[in-house]
Amino acid sequence: MSENKRYCMGCMAVVDESAAICPHCGYSADSKQEAPYLAQGRKICERYLIGKVLSMANDSITYLGLDLDTD
Repeated sequence: MSENKRYCMGCMAVVDESAAICPHCGYSADSKQEAPYLAQGRKICERYLIGKVLSMANDSITYLGLDLDTD
């Protein structure tokens, strides 16, 4: 289970709690996603963690995500 881990919302690597910038991909922990996007760090069904937006086309949005049950 991954309850005590902190993930980078840009690459889903496990990062140190105090890291402001991901050492793996350089993504800033302060990055925000505004509407109409889902918030980074949101959990879906307590299983899927939503990361950054990868693409948006017409009426669909693709997010980086992580299955918390399987990592």
